[in-house]
Amino acid sequence: MKKVGGAILRAIIAILLVGGIGFLVTNGTRLINENNSMQKEAKITLEDYLSSGQDLPVGEFVSYEARWVLGPFATETKTSTTNGISATASELSYYYLILEEGDGLSLMALEVENAQDNQTLERMSDWLAGVDGFPYGGETLKVQGKLEEMKDAELRRYFSEDLQEIFGLSPNDPAVRYLVLDTTEGRDGIFLIIAAVAVAALLVVVIVKKAKKKAPAPVAAAPAAQDAPRPYDPEIR
Repeated sequence: MKKVGGAILRAIIAILLVGGIGFLVTNGTRLINENNSMQKEAKITLEDYLSSGQDLPVGEFVSYEARWVLGPFATETKTSTTNGISATASELSYYYLILEEGDGLSLMALEVENAQDNQTLERMSDWLAGVDGFPYGGETLKVQGKLEEMKDAELRRYFSEDLQEIFGLSPNDPAVRYLVLDTTEGRDGIFLIIAAVAVAALLVVVIVKKAKKKAPAPVAAAPAAQDAPRPYDPEIR
């Protein structure tokens, strides 16, 4: 019975460990993504293209000093499963990003995951919704990411369904750009640091184990010396 009970206890502990690891991995990924402020610096600014009338550099990593945003008009939740444990891996928010373009304005989408950026953009959105037109007195935020085509059909539908009501634009208006500035891109630095720390920790464990194996075994203490037995002498009584 003791053997059976011990086996059951070990199985329960193993299940708890696997579940705990799965929970930490899935939820840890979300926390890292939401709070990761490390991002590479863009060498391309959208302002240069917009002011000169050039085609925007789709597929490139770019920056833009956002001034006018509204939203979010859509949110997306992504889940991941580790060891049978499902959890939210990321929550994405999509905003309308209004661009200054020559003498006019144009519109595209801004994809955000970072929690601090979301808070700032929500303040900016509330401010813009409470003023007339597009004034210059509000807060700004430099956003960086990969400029991509808006290929997802559902996202395009959310993006375009309120254009007439909010901006007075039709979905086919030239000012409507079906593009997404994905700010989740370029944030690989934190993952490289985590990987480096994990590798360093593994190396320390390996070195310690090897050192223990090579250490000489402790020398056993020599037994205490005993008096030699007295030879038998038949004459001694």
